[in-house]
Amino acid sequence: MSRRALLAFLLLGSPLAAQEAEVMPPRVSYFPYLTSTPNDGVFGVARILRYHQAPWDARVTNLREQSVDIGFSTRSSYLVRGDYKRLWLDEGWRVRARAEATRETHFGNSDDAAMPDIDANSLRRTRQDGWLEVSHRLRGPLQLALRGAVDHQEFTGAQTALINRYPYAPLDDGTIVCVTAPCPGFPVSLTQTDAQLRAALVLDTRDNEYNPNRGLLIEAGAFTGSGGDGYTGGYGIARGWVSPHRGTRLTARYAFRAVSRTTAAGVLHEIPGWESPVTTLGGTSSLRALPVGMLVGRGVLLGDVELRHELLDFGGLGAITLLGFVDGGRAFRDPSPLEDPAPGTTLPSGKLSFTFDNWTWGAGGGIGIRVLRAAQLNLTAAKANGQMRWYVGSGWSW
Repeated sequence: MSRRALLAFLLLGSPLAAQEAEVMPPRVSYFPYLTSTPNDGVFGVARILRYHQAPWDARVTNLREQSVDIGFSTRSSYLVRGDYKRLWLDEGWRVRARAEATRETHFGNSDDAAMPDIDANSLRRTRQDGWLEVSHRLRGPLQLALRGAVDHQEFTGAQTALINRYPYAPLDDGTIVCVTAPCPGFPVSLTQTDAQLRAALVLDTRDNEYNPNRGLLIEAGAFTGSGGDGYTGGYGIARGWVSPHRGTRLTARYAFRAVSRTTAAGVLHEIPGWESPVTTLGGTSSLRALPVGMLVGRGVLLGDVELRHELLDFGGLGAITLLGFVDGGRAFRDPSPLEDPAPGTTLPSGKLSFTFDNWTWGAGGGIGIRVLRAAQLNLTAAKANGQMRWYVGSGWSW
């Protein structure tokens, strides 16, 4: 090869390789998988995924991906979800969108006692929601993220359970408090539709996004919504990764969320995090020792520490990992109109306070199985308040 030809190859090789990666034909995968929660039992899910792979040395696995998941559980819950993601790595833009419909028959509690038993703490939550998020890199690792969402939720269960959880939310029949004794023995409903806007600043210094070993992911934002009589709020999530040596990773997270006093119910169960909202409090994305959505309140605090060690490392083909963790959190709940406090006691308040008092703590461990670079399945068991809860979930906890 001549010197001129060699120079031309060096100058043009990288752009041409990037263009070739960009125009690579899409691939399609079909596969089933299982998840499990103490609320919904075992979920059988079928997924179809269409994707354009990113270059092997990129910080992400795919430049574009579209997926559809359909699942049904042993406790008659269901899930239908469509997901879209598009990245422009060089230009610093990304778009993420999701639409889903779900039914959770034991939301907030894993007790076998279900409706219409008025003493049950479980609720049935039926939800249809969708959101679109656009992010742009401002400078270096700093990004601006804007998110719009529409969320329709219906909670059905014992009247006392609904009022204890959402003390300011009017029920569908117009009542707010049980005025008869005993309360009616039939389930009642609370239905709301919420349109929400959120803006956040995101600082991302991770070495990669699919299996980070070092770096920070810090976000803080404000949101407003139309649910109930309307609300405003703010949140923050800080995550950090360090790897003392190859195959071992220590991760920590601290998060908070505050919401103004409102009759909205759905917003109390979520931190509108960047690209992946966090369900509060309880579940694989928040507190793994509690059932999904068990603790609810306007103010939320959350903290986690997790240690992972790759017992068997097959490189880019996958890994089998052992993990141990401690999760903790607290929800600041407004007083229920049904409460009759003892003389001299202070009623609870939903206002956020930065404290470690009265946190619920859970400790546990499990096994993680990684297939290729990104597909992750975790089996965990954790104990809090004298009870052990098991989860099988896909993806990372945060």
